[in-house]
Amino acid sequence: MTSYRMTTTYLPELARSLAFNPDGGLLAASLSGPQTNTLLSIHEVPTLAIRSELVSSSLQCLGACFSAGNDSIFFLAEADNGNFELFRSDVSLRAPTKLAEYGIGERCHSLVADGYGHYFSVVGNFVEVWDTSTATVVRHISKADPNPGTRAVFLPSGHELCIYGLEPEGLVVWDIVENRSVRQFAESVQSCKQLVASFHESYVVVVSEGTTGVLLYDTSSFVRRLPERFNEDTLTGFSVFIGRDTQLVTISRRGFSGRTLPEGRRVEGLRYDPSNIVAVASTVEGDFFALTQQDGALRLLEVI
Repeated sequence: MTSYRMTTTYLPELARSLAFNPDGGLLAASLSGPQTNTLLSIHEVPTLAIRSELVSSSLQCLGACFSAGNDSIFFLAEADNGNFELFRSDVSLRAPTKLAEYGIGERCHSLVADGYGHYFSVVGNFVEVWDTSTATVVRHISKADPNPGTRAVFLPSGHELCIYGLEPEGLVVWDIVENRSVRQFAESVQSCKQLVASFHESYVVVVSEGTTGVLLYDTSSFVRRLPERFNEDTLTGFSVFIGRDTQLVTISRRGFSGRTLPEGRRVEGLRYDPSNIVAVASTVEGDFFALTQQDGALRLLEVI
């Protein structure tokens, strides 16, 4: 049985996304900002005490990530004019520097990181990879017919991305060093709300719309694992890997459902009603995961 220790605080705004730093000691919450103009907050783990906050009356944060060594934090925000802006700051959040601006037609919606603080990607109807040490673009991956539903996630190698939206109804693995697609899933995926990759093993989860539910794949062989669907009638669309990827936790209206990997044995865990979840994140080591809810609650769960 897996058990959890929970810490809760309340945010001043609705959090759109969460991100741990590489060593798991800090947690960033990207906030929507209309009520108090709070754009971004950084919290200590495990207390959730606020380390720093950033306020802006003209931006709403879509996502953030930390660099290796925790010397910088990068964040993507939507401006009042509909454009999207990428910033870099130290963790004090004083005097952020704007690195790039994207037009309204590029439909940026998220920022995803490799977990180790070396690379992150801005995702819209394209995928743009940045090097955190130099704050420069490494790759810009797009296609002639842009897909506003594009999703991307880094794989454990750190130099590969699993991307949905480059191929019709398909998933590909893109090597950012070779700058090409190196593997493609044979099985089509009709839609994709969320991609989640393990940090240590070659697993990727596809959370899709409709009746497909949650599917787990081995990205080294593209074999589907655990072929049965997870809570397909109640899925809210969130999954995290915990315990150095030995368990996959799927969050639905019924609660938390755990599976051991790779055999797929069900495990019992936290008894808690996680209604109205907005975002989730887990640490690289899988010893913590966090979630936010519509009422502003930020909950940190330590796996014990």
